[in-house]
Amino acid sequence: VQGADDSTTKKEVGTPFSLYMKAITVINNKHRYQNKSSMSTDISLKNYLAIQNIYKKPNLFALLVHSLCPNIYGHEIVKAGLILSLFGGNAKRTQLRDDIHILLVGDPGLGKSQMLQACARISSKVLRAEATQNYGKLKYF
Repeated sequence: VQGADDSTTKKEVGTPFSLYMKAITVINNKHRYQNKSSMSTDISLKNYLAIQNIYKKPNLFALLVHSLCPNIYGHEIVKAGLILSLFGGNAKRTQLRDDIHILLVGDPGLGKSQMLQACARISSKVLRAEATQNYGKLKYF
């Protein structure tokens, strides 16, 4: 968000300034100070055996890519980038390698929102901002 200046609203007497906001980044503090991992450490034996079975598969990364939104055909490079972004970032919170930001731009109907929704269901650290048709407003989830 670079700024907002709505000249159609009523100006208060004695306030010659407009509201202006500039954001460099958006951080979701909801889960920031909880456990370092977004996954629980309590895993049932059934889930542990399933994870071990998946781990033994050849080409595990391709399995992960094809598991993200399997109803959307193609877009393997976009899906791979989204999968890698879920594992990326730095727990030390240094300035050099901070959290990963992704911007998906494309024609309508390609499944961008569905892929981002799938990532938001997988990880609690995902924060989405989606532009509407007005191009001047953002919806935050």
